[in-house]
Amino acid sequence: MHRVSRKKRFVVFLLLIGGASFITMAADQPYEVTAPVSFYAEQRVDMPPITIDGFIDGDEWRFSPQSSDATNSFWSIRWDPAYDVDGAIQTGLVDSIIPDDAPVNTADCSCTVFTLYDDEYLYIAVRVLDDYQVFPGEGDAEDGSEDQETWNDDSVEIFIDGDYSRFDTTLTSASADDQAREFATGGQFVITTTNARRDKEAGDPSFGEDADWYGRAELLDDLTGYEVEFKIKLSIIGNPAKGSKIGFNLAINDDDGGDGPRYQLRWCGDAHLESSYGTLYFGPREVTAPLVEGPVAIDGVMDESDWSLAAVETVTPYEGVLIEDIMPGGPDDLSFIAYIMHDDTWLYVGIDVTDQEIIHDTEPEGSHNANTWYDDSAEVFIDQDLDHGIDTSNNRYGSPELIEGQFVLTAGNATRDENTSIAPFIGETEGDDWWGWATTRENGWTGEMRFKKEMIASNERIGFTMTVNDDDVGGTEPDYQLRWQGTPHVESSYGVLILGGPPTEVQDWMIH
Repeated sequence: MHRVSRKKRFVVFLLLIGGASFITMAADQPYEVTAPVSFYAEQRVDMPPITIDGFIDGDEWRFSPQSSDATNSFWSIRWDPAYDVDGAIQTGLVDSIIPDDAPVNTADCSCTVFTLYDDEYLYIAVRVLDDYQVFPGEGDAEDGSEDQETWNDDSVEIFIDGDYSRFDTTLTSASADDQAREFATGGQFVITTTNARRDKEAGDPSFGEDADWYGRAELLDDLTGYEVEFKIKLSIIGNPAKGSKIGFNLAINDDDGGDGPRYQLRWCGDAHLESSYGTLYFGPREVTAPLVEGPVAIDGVMDESDWSLAAVETVTPYEGVLIEDIMPGGPDDLSFIAYIMHDDTWLYVGIDVTDQEIIHDTEPEGSHNANTWYDDSAEVFIDQDLDHGIDTSNNRYGSPELIEGQFVLTAGNATRDENTSIAPFIGETEGDDWWGWATTRENGWTGEMRFKKEMIASNERIGFTMTVNDDDVGGTEPDYQLRWQGTPHVESSYGVLILGGPPTEVQDWMIH
């Protein structure tokens, strides 16, 4: 809604040191450096150019690894007042100048994030939901100004630790030498709803469409929030390349009227404290499955020696992708370790799930193509030709001779493969296309799955992701889903599985 212009205000609670935003406020959810969060940026290859105009265009951003369709992102930052577990579990941290002040709901303050990169720029788009925005002419920072008090207005702040030094002193209070070193590969980049900007805490890089960085914000037509697009030259953040990583954080300042900002919502960590940032990987996320001797019995017990050679991927609420507003209580409540390998015939995926309550009360053992997602279950998604198809209707864009899509195994041994391009044969024989079996234990369960390689792989690189559904209360609908990467059924958001060669044998000279 539009509000009347405000007079200059005297802010009592906010201490300013070197332009720092929100320095004096204690986080309601303390961040634990031992529990970093992470996401991936996808390289833009043969994609439409991105115009930094403050409008998140679906065609421009649909190949972001966070994209759940052409316009939505699963990288969500929101405040959950019912969630009181310490640490960063991708739900958002709040600092407030007024004790206990926080967003009322997602419409009051929340955001979704997209990332992409090319040979020259890192691109970041943020869609903010905010039911009370600062309009042009109303901000504490003048419209289009530089290095004014942007933190007092509705704004988005990007924090980058380009050399991944994880410097453990707040940069706004660090020495001049330390600031110069860290700002040479990052810092803070800010855009407000009125397109005021701040980059003083990034060493004053040049700003403009062809300069060191550029950003633009626009209010949504229905006044439910605003969108901001950034592009930042890789050359000013340490020249990260594919396979590298940078420290990354993001904050939303929400000015709901009164004396200065009401609160700041952050992805994780603290403003200007690199050691507390999350991690942005220049991806996509990849895993290389070693070639083993095989075959492996699919019985839900990973006791063959080949499993000790498998690629290992650990997925926790800190490092995976979460959906739904209900969050797990931490890794003991929901996490999984995936073991991935292949032999001459099969791709094997073993998933060891930690879950304090195992429920599979909807679909009985042996049922097929029913509502497996209602129970504790594991899902594997295959994009056999790595075409990054954006269609969500069962992934039907691959080679007509191969099968791609979703394969599901519950903790109670129900299965599902209805969402595949071609109906596969499921069974335990060598002539079948895939098979899976699970066993339960105290505080968890284990599932083994195998897929015939000639069925799913047109080359050594395939699109791939995994998810685990957690049903903690029984009945319909899982409480939450934890993903390795991306969005189910949206190939453009998947990671990459590489069918590698034999594992490297460790020789004595390598140790010494």
